[in-house]
Amino acid sequence: MGYIQVAFWSMPAERQTRAIRQNLFRAILRKEITYFDTHKTGELNTKLTDDVDKIHDGIGDKLGSTSQLLASCITGLILG
Repeated sequence: MGYIQVAFWSMPAERQTRAIRQNLFRAILRKEITYFDTHKTGELNTKLTDDVDKIHDGIGDKLGSTSQLLASCITGLILG
């Protein structure tokens, strides 16, 4: 069941973060030249990696763990 949980939440999380990265990259490429003059180069890379990785962790690991713990709690209450 643990493998199913990981597979069930990790694959959609990967697809979602890939779509977010692509959309963010396209949005950055559509910016005016002055945007790149006012923002540092490393800041753009940080947005593409760190922020999207937080979303991936939230969708994949934390949401899966939350659903597992919630199901365990409900099952425990029913059995109790």
